[in-house]
Amino acid sequence: MRDQPARREALGATAGLAGLAVIVALLRASTGAPNAVLAALVLLVAVLATSTISTLRVAVGVAIAATLAFNFFFLPPLHTFTIADPQNWVALFLFLAVAGVIAFAIERGRLLEERKVAEAATQRAELASALLASFSHDLRTPLTAIRVAVANLQGHDEADPDRRAQAEIAMREIDRLARLFQNILDMARIDTGTIVTERQWVTPADIVDAAIAQVGAPLARRDLLIDAEALEVVEVDPRLTSSALAHLLENAAAYSPVSSTVDVRAWHDPDGLHIVVRDRGPGLARMGPPHVRERLQLHGRGDLLALHLPCRHPERGQGL
Repeated sequence: MRDQPARREALGATAGLAGLAVIVALLRASTGAPNAVLAALVLLVAVLATSTISTLRVAVGVAIAATLAFNFFFLPPLHTFTIADPQNWVALFLFLAVAGVIAFAIERGRLLEERKVAEAATQRAELASALLASFSHDLRTPLTAIRVAVANLQGHDEADPDRRAQAEIAMREIDRLARLFQNILDMARIDTGTIVTERQWVTPADIVDAAIAQVGAPLARRDLLIDAEALEVVEVDPRLTSSALAHLLENAAAYSPVSSTVDVRAWHDPDGLHIVVRDRGPGLARMGPPHVRERLQLHGRGDLLALHLPCRHPERGQGL
């Protein structure tokens, strides 16, 4: 990514200088006596074209090269940088001034356009943040009311085990629904660039335990094999990270045979925190379209999915 601006400048400079060379060759070949006015106009077009496709620095460089070419090939005495007629000095400086103004004007227009785009993006992000905050409040209110009502039902008629069991199931599903709503809101905030991370020092094992606690019942009939570091700590957002892992665990439970094994590994290295979930199901390649991987930023193939999160390590300081 860092090489793209330099590559753009190199291509722009090459195209601009090549254009000047072609223009000079054509003008020299098509006319017996060089026409300075025509040459100046055509060379300015080359400067204009370079300004539209490259940076200001390249455009200024091409403008200077065009000025030198105009002097050398089209102002008498030809094929020298000497200017005999004082009026040609005026023509030369006017050419350079016009070429410079063209380059600066196009660059200014480009900067203004980029500023408008940035301001529009900021306004959209602020509006999206306000809408998400309102949506979050509207969702939490009925869920809280339902949770309170179910809790009251749990407190009555304790002699009826069936009714109590049904109330516990309802409470568990309410908690799951609340978590799903929170995940939807987090995904929307990520898409709009309004997500706020709260980094904390936790172990990979803490992340795995929190994710398993979120999934709960779907994993009850799966044999979990967990290999997670419990001593070393990394700095990540534990809520967002455990929610992402909980999604993988839910999928592993939903698309693998009952009583099968689900492997969970979590470790960190200089590249960041790595979490791998492997089940015994059909695999993502046969479960959904390829863009699912890109959407979730997952790595892996078949029935193995992995999360990679840049983080920092206490011994190494600021990491990726």
